[in-house]
Amino acid sequence: MGKLVSSYNSRELKWTLFRVPFLGNGEAAPVTATYTGSGKDGMFLSRKSIVAWTLKEMGQDSEWIGKTPVLCN
Repeated sequence: MGKLVSSYNSRELKWTLFRVPFLGNGEAAPVTATYTGSGKDGMFLSRKSIVAWTLKEMGQDSEWIGKTPVLCN
């Protein structure tokens, strides 16, 4: 049985809190992860794109660990 999140030292947890704009039901498309107001942030994101981005970021050392990007297509 795995450890509960509350039993970990919070300094050891790898986290990313991502924000999303208006969600659509379209196909997966390239995702831009950026900061609000960067000029690269957009107003729309497909749900399939969120899944693809999240799985990709979980499978490798992400530049977004400990950060709060906004995602868009």
